[in-house]
Amino acid sequence: MNLRRSFIIFILFALLAVHYHSQTAGAAHPTPGTAGWGDPLITKSYLDRYLAEVMGELKEQVAYLKSETKKLDERIKRLEARLIQPVTLTLGQAEAKQGEQIMSLAKAPYVKENRVMLPFRFIGEVMGAGVTWDGVAKQATFQRGSQKVSLTIGARQAEVNGRTVELDVAPELVDGVTMVPLRFVADGLGARVEWLPEQKQVILRP
Repeated sequence: MNLRRSFIIFILFALLAVHYHSQTAGAAHPTPGTAGWGDPLITKSYLDRYLAEVMGELKEQVAYLKSETKKLDERIKRLEARLIQPVTLTLGQAEAKQGEQIMSLAKAPYVKENRVMLPFRFIGEVMGAGVTWDGVAKQATFQRGSQKVSLTIGARQAEVNGRTVELDVAPELVDGVTMVPLRFVADGLGARVEWLPEQKQVILRP
């Protein structure tokens, strides 16, 4: 009986010794995630915060790049506009010239009330504007970027970007062709027009 008790006491003593040794060993080598550990333990909350910060910075950089790209696109468009060759039109001739290219008109330009009249579709084509025709309202609409000009057959009022503007001469239908005042449309779409009286020519700079 005494031998059995002595054996149990020995086992308990051995277990206590092992426990003590493990505690001292743990003190010498810090557990991961504690202050003494060189590599902090990565938790989900830590990773979420880190990713949120990184994504926030990336979104700012993407927004900045988009802004710079938009500015660059606008500069390129302005440069391209300068490189576009002017269009030369002569009164009474149903042809126009742009560089070496000869273009046909549905009807020759003419002067009415001191304003040069041109086929509305031709103006849209050479200026790179979208053109629509409303047969019911008898209205021609030009759209070039953010610029919009609408004219109605027989009306001396037009719309430029939603504003009502008075015309010197009303658009008219001649031999089935809608003729509109060139300078008004060009000004409304941001183009320039030059009149050469001696040659009876109009220079359109898109």
